[in-house]
Amino acid sequence: MGSGSSVNSQAKSDTVDESAALQRLAKLVIQGDFGQVRQLAMRRLVKSKDGSGRTVLMLVADTRGTPLQAEKCILYLFELGADPKASDAEGNTAAHLAARRDHVRVLALLPFEAKWLQNERGRTPLMEAVLFGSWKCAKHLLHLLRQERFIDEYRGVSTARQLGRFLKASYTGDMSRNPMRQKFFGMKDQNGQTALELAKFKGYSELASYIEREMRLDVVAIGLINGLTKQEEADREKLECLAREGNVATLLRLVTRANCDLPSRAGHTMLMHLVRSVEIENASVWKQLLNLADPTCADINANTCVHHAAEAGNDSAIVALLNAGAAANATKDNGETPLIAAASNTPIRRAFLTGWFLLAGGADWSLKDSRGCTAYEIALEYDKEDLTDLLQPYQSKKFFDETPNLPSPERAEFPEVQPSTGSQSGATTRQTNWSEEEFYPVTNPQGFCIIINIGKYEELKHKEGGTAIIDPEIREGSAKDVQLVRQVFEELRFIVKVREDLKTQEIDDYLNDVKRSEELNKHGSFVCFLMAHGSHDCIYGADWVPYPIDRIVDKFQSYFCQALSRKPKIFFIQACRTNTLAAARSTIRSDRVPAMGQGQTRSTQEAGESSVTFDAAALAPLRNRDLCPAEGDFLRCFASTPGSVAIRDTHRGSPFVQILCRFMQQHYKVHDVSHIMTKVNNFLQKNSVETGDGKLQSIVTQKVDQLARREFTQLECDLEKIRARFESDREMRLQISKESKISGLTVELTDPTCADTSSKSCLHYAADGGNFAAATALLAAGACVNAIAEGLTPLSNLAKNAPDDAETVGFAWLLLLAGSDWSLTSWDGKTALELAIDRTNSGLVELLSQLDEDYYKVTNPQGFCIIVNINKYTATSDITVSHEDREGSQRDVDRVTELFGKLQFRVKKQEDLTAEEIDDFLSEVKRSKELARHGSFVCFFMAHGSHDCIYGSDGVPYEIRKLTERFQASVCKSLAGKPKIFFIQACRGNRIGSRSSRMKTDKLSAPACRNAASAVEYSTMRTDEPPAPVLDPAIHPAEGDFLLCFANTPGSVAFRDTAEGSVFVQTLCSYIETDFKRHDLGYIMTKVNRHLQKEPVQIDNKLYHVVPQKVDQLAHKVSLDPRRAF
Repeated sequence: MGSGSSVNSQAKSDTVDESAALQRLAKLVIQGDFGQVRQLAMRRLVKSKDGSGRTVLMLVADTRGTPLQAEKCILYLFELGADPKASDAEGNTAAHLAARRDHVRVLALLPFEAKWLQNERGRTPLMEAVLFGSWKCAKHLLHLLRQERFIDEYRGVSTARQLGRFLKASYTGDMSRNPMRQKFFGMKDQNGQTALELAKFKGYSELASYIEREMRLDVVAIGLINGLTKQEEADREKLECLAREGNVATLLRLVTRANCDLPSRAGHTMLMHLVRSVEIENASVWKQLLNLADPTCADINANTCVHHAAEAGNDSAIVALLNAGAAANATKDNGETPLIAAASNTPIRRAFLTGWFLLAGGADWSLKDSRGCTAYEIALEYDKEDLTDLLQPYQSKKFFDETPNLPSPERAEFPEVQPSTGSQSGATTRQTNWSEEEFYPVTNPQGFCIIINIGKYEELKHKEGGTAIIDPEIREGSAKDVQLVRQVFEELRFIVKVREDLKTQEIDDYLNDVKRSEELNKHGSFVCFLMAHGSHDCIYGADWVPYPIDRIVDKFQSYFCQALSRKPKIFFIQACRTNTLAAARSTIRSDRVPAMGQGQTRSTQEAGESSVTFDAAALAPLRNRDLCPAEGDFLRCFASTPGSVAIRDTHRGSPFVQILCRFMQQHYKVHDVSHIMTKVNNFLQKNSVETGDGKLQSIVTQKVDQLARREFTQLECDLEKIRARFESDREMRLQISKESKISGLTVELTDPTCADTSSKSCLHYAADGGNFAAATALLAAGACVNAIAEGLTPLSNLAKNAPDDAETVGFAWLLLLAGSDWSLTSWDGKTALELAIDRTNSGLVELLSQLDEDYYKVTNPQGFCIIVNINKYTATSDITVSHEDREGSQRDVDRVTELFGKLQFRVKKQEDLTAEEIDDFLSEVKRSKELARHGSFVCFFMAHGSHDCIYGSDGVPYEIRKLTERFQASVCKSLAGKPKIFFIQACRGNRIGSRSSRMKTDKLSAPACRNAASAVEYSTMRTDEPPAPVLDPAIHPAEGDFLLCFANTPGSVAFRDTAEGSVFVQTLCSYIETDFKRHDLGYIMTKVNRHLQKEPVQIDNKLYHVVPQKVDQLAHKVSLDPRRAF
């Protein structure tokens, strides 16, 4: 009896010890500590179970996540005999438990057969994933069924004819498609419910729709997956195009769990294209993407995202994918692991680092492909010496006997990682420098959008002949604007806050609260809509106290609002900027201040209610060149130009706000805000507003731009890098020849949409060969006219490769008539027109130029380029206090003359003119008959200046307003509808500390005029009559089509180097010279702004920021490329 009791006690003790050992081993695996796992793990322990019937593999699977180092530990468990099909007391395998916890790393490492077993309740791991809402594991299991190796009906196909018959039967529905897929999707639990029915039962509608789409897909042949709807295919092509271009910000805005893994015919997803095209070194971006996309997804030939990243040498993608649960040792159909793929396909210059990161992530160097070759042997074959040297020390060592002792690479080491839990990817990489990005980063939510709408104004009583009069009117229709703005910006993932009918002090208090909000740190942008009555430079609170717009904007300068430093701050202002036009007695109203009579404007002091205090910025020298300029990153969009009213319909809202919102909804996926504003201006200039008296009122909006990057849209990488990456990868891509793919299968199957694995369709091949008859037949049979292959549509392909002849133009007409979208861009951001220009294909250029309304027409010669340079100032004038010569300005004149001469402009120069001579010269230019033959007008003014004027050589001020009035459409009809561009190198104030002997400022050291009256009396300048209401909507608005580019912001000085020329003009010329073929002038100015904000000016060992300003009233983009004139 005693002996039996002793034996039982010993058995219990052994069981307790074994259970504790299992728990300890599972914990080490979960931590990814391979050294400790190797010491503790034994075959008997790995195969044993605890009291609940669970093995160590099940215990690991039943956790939320593991680090990437756990992969080697789990593979070691398999090496020791761990059974992936073993089940616990409830029949749950490791796959069931992993699916419940959304532990995709464990699930991805299990063999295919172990992922479809049923437990005691008849549920598969897919059903468990559905019931627990485990999206990652559900996607992994669904995506497995896209791979050819798991579809069994191909097994009997051996000859081309058999393959043709098989495909034809598949297309015509003469055979049951994908029985293996149908089997797995049709599996039922003990209640007779499939995974789809369980998703619907649980109310997971999005997941149910996803399963339905996967069930709809047909994996019908090598390289072919069908079944997407037209909308899904369009979404997939859009995401693919953005991924190839590296437009990550737009991608983040458009991508969802439902669309991010849409497969091409070859099974390629957006993520695969992204990792092949661009490196993203921002961990938060990867985190957002991999929370949605499946990192384990593979194409039809089992190429996983890690394979694609390895072949492209994309190290940051490899790290992010492995941290998110992708397997470092996944194999393709031919047995290639990512390490083997790197040995054969990665560019030589990147092979070492790619191999290093894969080894550090747990890659097994001893695995062999279908030919029996290891990664080392393949690296030898491809002469990749660095990778060979890296792998050579491990050739005599076994994978599970050795932990790699890797040499430190030249750049950043492999990051420390934490276990991946649910929404965290764990990727840690260095941040991309802000100055290297062309687009502002986009966050989710994007940012604050505050709407301040003053719809009701207080009764304003004043005495007139002893009678009390009530002046105010309600701003009817403004509620429509608020409603639409809220709707649109909430759709764009902004946090929208509305404040109504605030007094001026309340506006100030509210803006101060917003400025101090800690939430701004989390957001990528700030938008403010101001809707109120207004005058030239202010809006009015509900109490009629004026609030200067400049002071509203100043509150959010980086000096006062660090949370918005280097983030776009965008203001939309729906308010009049004049008091001269009476409101029409109809449903059309103007947001001007009602006439109050002389002396009745209500000031802050007169109100007697509150005293508004404002922040003030003093320009101090910088102590750190990395500080953000206070005035940088602002965009102000006005509903009208200075001196004009803002129109509002009492029933439908204001045209400016309504059209802006409509265009934002239509174009935010493709264009940045600046370009959208140009489209808004174009629309409003073409569609005049009819007032109550039957007259037509033109609307010209104005955009004041101090941005350093594009806003809201793509976070683009450098296009040259993309192009270089594509060229280096081209030879490595699997290509299917024209003969074997098109001539063979297409004729037999008569599929007009057939494409090879690079998505190149039959229509692309017809465009390559100029085969008009074939293209006609393909289009008639249903070929997609906008299919994209390697970034090119058939039309782009034609523009890039076809000869300059009548047949090419005829082919292009055919594609256009069939619905080809000429605005789509290639991988390097070029439209078909720009590709035709590059190839000097005059026939296509002429054809496509007629369709491209985004740009003003280019002529040859392009137009006048007028240069007015005031270098020497006379000392005789009694109104000239300072007559300092502008040393170095001749360098600017020479540079501009040379550059614009090359751009086919007719350059005219004038030096040292008085104010009167400037006026006479401009009047002479305005009357020139040559202007009618020109497509544009450019004018450079280089002089001393102040806030709103430049100074002639006699020291007399010449208002900048008069520069533009000379060329308004109403007085210079030859330039109507053509861009009129002014570059002004002159100070606009005196915000600066001191000046050095070499770096000068273009300001006068003392006031230029003793009084304003003397300037007016001295000058004989005249102002053209302001435009009257138009009688014909086809007439161009007088103030439209202007672009003024200032060297600085109002109140600031403009810098000039006495030896090298002015900072602004020299930088501008450099960027025009390098970018005029690729970018429009507006974006070139943004790049100039970015460069100058990044590089402060040094004076006497002190640094000062330079922030140029762009005042934009254009209706189209401006191209300076003379090749567009072909």
